[in-house]
Amino acid sequence: MLPQEVEEQPLDAFSEPFADPLADPLAVEDDPLAAVDEPEIDPATVYWARKTGPDFISEICAKEHNYFESARNRGVLPMWVVAYAAHHGLTPDDLRDFATQSIGFTGNELELIRFHLNLIRPYIRHQTSLALGEPAAFRALVNNSDHRSIAKSLLTDKIINALYKRYSAPLDMEAAEGDGVFGLAGTHYRWDFLGGDDMKVPRPVTLEDGTPTEHYTIEKSGEPIVSLVYPWTLVQETRISGEHQWRLVRELDNRWNLIANFPQHKEQLLAARTDFDQYDFGTLFRLEEMYYTSKDQLTVKHFYHRRCAAVPEGRYVMLVNDIILWDGPSPRKRGLPIAVIQSGKFIESTFGYADAWDLIAIQQALNQVNSDEMQNYATFGRQSIAIEKGTEVTIDAIAQGTAFYVPPNAQMPRAVQLAAVPATLPDLKSYLHKMLDTVSGQNAASRGDPDPNVRSGEMNALLDSIAIRYQSFRQDAARKFRIEGAQILLDLITRYGETPFLVDIAGIEQRSYVAEFTKEDLSGIQRIEIEQVSPLMQSTAGRLQLITALREMPPEDRAAAYEMVVTGNTTRWLKTENSCEQLIRKENELLVTGEAPIYVNEADDPFKHYPMHFSMLEQLMASEKPDMQAIQRIRLHMKDHMQQYLQMNPVSAGFVGLPPPPPIYPNPMAPRGNMMFEFMMATGQLATGPNNPSLMPPGGPGATPGGGPAGGGGQPVAGQQAPPAVPQAMPSDQAQAQGGQGGQVHATGTPLPEPSTPPAGAPV
Repeated sequence: MLPQEVEEQPLDAFSEPFADPLADPLAVEDDPLAAVDEPEIDPATVYWARKTGPDFISEICAKEHNYFESARNRGVLPMWVVAYAAHHGLTPDDLRDFATQSIGFTGNELELIRFHLNLIRPYIRHQTSLALGEPAAFRALVNNSDHRSIAKSLLTDKIINALYKRYSAPLDMEAAEGDGVFGLAGTHYRWDFLGGDDMKVPRPVTLEDGTPTEHYTIEKSGEPIVSLVYPWTLVQETRISGEHQWRLVRELDNRWNLIANFPQHKEQLLAARTDFDQYDFGTLFRLEEMYYTSKDQLTVKHFYHRRCAAVPEGRYVMLVNDIILWDGPSPRKRGLPIAVIQSGKFIESTFGYADAWDLIAIQQALNQVNSDEMQNYATFGRQSIAIEKGTEVTIDAIAQGTAFYVPPNAQMPRAVQLAAVPATLPDLKSYLHKMLDTVSGQNAASRGDPDPNVRSGEMNALLDSIAIRYQSFRQDAARKFRIEGAQILLDLITRYGETPFLVDIAGIEQRSYVAEFTKEDLSGIQRIEIEQVSPLMQSTAGRLQLITALREMPPEDRAAAYEMVVTGNTTRWLKTENSCEQLIRKENELLVTGEAPIYVNEADDPFKHYPMHFSMLEQLMASEKPDMQAIQRIRLHMKDHMQQYLQMNPVSAGFVGLPPPPPIYPNPMAPRGNMMFEFMMATGQLATGPNNPSLMPPGGPGATPGGGPAGGGGQPVAGQQAPPAVPQAMPSDQAQAQGGQGGQVHATGTPLPEPSTPPAGAPV
């Protein structure tokens, strides 16, 4: 839809009529010789999408003809008819015949029973539900990471989700179902300038005395128009490399609606014919006589060409028959305003291939078997009785169930089985039903009819998950389709939304309310990304299983586990470990090369850094010509790790998940000991002096718990072997056996007190 009053609402650069493709943009209008000296351009050398007038209309007709001829020659057009019939339970040769809705009779004398079942439709609909899964949820990506941009992205999330829910989401199921039936479907987006809500908009006006002021007027906000497209309404290239350069959408519109929007073409629109369209749905599917051709319905063609080097501004042409109603640049800066879901296609072709087509032959075989079986039962299902001739037994007596006489030695009446159903028929039907499951990728559990032999709920959930994963191609196609639709809505709003518009969004406690927004609220948003939903989260059994698993996990691991299951992203789970390993690798490289000094952070985990640095040290020492300077740098760096850890605040150690360092008692090199010693003294967990010999460090006063000299960070004296400088955890029962209070024992065998439990003899 386009604005009625073009004069009162001047169009910007995006709405100007398309320029003459034969005009030279560098021509100087003031030069009278420019037109004379300009060489005449051969129309055959002009790109067909840039032609105008009758030449362009002829090109469009040729493109339509080539597309449908290719579909017919490829066999796709007849397949559309067969798939349409299978999906609706019709006879392909006569789409007026409802074959599955009632039992029919065929044959020269209508002596044969037709008993058909429509299994294709439920299979396609179930596949569609599995492919779409949960309703789409979008998140916007902004240019910057500052607080203002992040806040705008949160608002944009709400706006985009609300717009998609209002305009596009109602057509998601139909588009996905069209992909399942015909191999391709989608949605076409246009902007209706005269639609939307009535908004009160301030407009600047000038009073008679020249004073500027604002006057509020009631204007339409405008809104997107979203319609479905199918393979026969979407004309495009049959072979491409990359993205589509152009597409043509065929739609029906009311003649009088077009006249109201384009009054300058009123006479031409009134004279436009509606009696024949060789590419109309009724004509292609041989249903002309079933659809009353309204004289008010006209076929409107919307031609789009993307912006590229050949057509820098792109192109949008709206035409009816040979009437060009609108000609201007493309409404999108990138791509076309058409979102398509296509889960499969022919290789080296743009024609779609629906997986459900492989089910049609199996369905036809089942229909034949069911009809033959029903015919057999109808013909021979009633019991036949054999009566010996000459007896007094009458048929009426047997039918009434009364007593009758039988001559002596005569044969009793007996039932006769004239024709039985073949014994292999049930096996054949079972095989065909199994093939339906195999080809479609579904199973009994996914269809809500679990196998009675499978009694485990987890097994049924697994079978359901397998069926969902089989639809990964359609899930990916549905994901791209939804993202493209949301992006188109964003482009149209930011392009044409001059007037504020109303959006239903969810507020506090998910209570919906209507808010007013403008296109400025969406500025700065580059593209849309969709939230992924795990196949496990698309089933009730899977959600319950996830809840049970998360409940048994530590609270600090639940968020990372949930993100990994839902999105498949493991970065949050291993973020700390990966960052630590990358840092250690970087430190080793710099220590070997000596390019930059390396400083030890107090919070570095020595239990991870020390072994990897020591491994690099051994690697250097094992080489034929050891780099002694690099070896010395690594040794000093390892020593720094030990000293930083021994001087670490025990509270900080708890924050980063490290065991507290052992206490270092006062000594000449460290008169106050270390922070762990001060912490334990302040909390009354240690008491030094000759009256408490059990709490003195090994080696007497002035020594460290590691047995080394005071203040040396556990360094050995000459001739002694260096003890470990870091504490090692021991089982709590072993610690108690050695006299420990808190279940931690130093590598030297010294029990480490628990800060919350003062040792025996400590002052309270």
